Amino acid sequence: MKSLVWTLIGALLLAVMFVVPASAAQFIKPNDRIVFLGDSITAQKLYIKYIEDYFTSVEPDMKVTFVNAGVGGDRSSAAVNRVQKDVIDQKPTVVTICFGMNDAGYRPAVDMKGLQTFKDGLRKLISMIRTQTNARVVLLTTTCVDDKGHDKLKGYNITLTRFVAETKKIAAKEGVPVIDLYHPMRAALANGQRTDKTFTLIPDGVHPNAAGHEIMADTILNAWGESLE
Repeated sequence: MKSLVWTLIGALLLAVMFVVPASAAQFIKPNDRIVFLGDSITAQKLYIKYIEDYFTSVEPDMKVTFVNAGVGGDRSSAAVNRVQKDVIDQKPTVVTICFGMNDAGYRPAVDMKGLQTFKDGLRKLISMIRTQTNARVVLLTTTCVDDKGHDKLKGYNITLTRFVAETKKIAAKEGVPVIDLYHPMRAALANGQRTDKTFTLIPDGVHPNAAGHEIMADTILNAWGESLE
């Protein structure tokens, strides 16, 4: 599923350190059932579709199945109330958890109470999934925003970097892999805007377009040891 976007920014993506169990072994196994838990970016279904398309076309014999558990406007703390129905009852073998965009409150400065609520929510989600399933949990960091033409988002990327950092700390403490989506997206955005000031991967400032979702999917598949050549 190598794309023109990936070709353009490949060097930048390879420069990003993914905090994942990097090895030649594939993370996804035959007959895995992957549930993607998240907010409206997950609910857009695009990066999940690209991942599903990859396994359908490149690894059809693995018979991997997919469940989208994204809900618009959701936060980690709110997702605790639906994790039983939307995740655990789906009998997953792999669960990705992607929150932070809404949790940070769209503030140009970090709200420490909101950050703590975010962290508590992530820990609770991991605990509930681990207690009631044998699924391998993967944390995905939030993506970035594009504040060009969106004055209300000025400074928000700085806030989001704190939530990204805390996601990585929780992953390390809980012993689960984490895939950084923020930095590849922001690097690709900056790279495109250096040559074209109108370039964007996030038209409304928050939700990635198809090219942005392809970067997300490629980043996840690469971290999972899948060959994109």
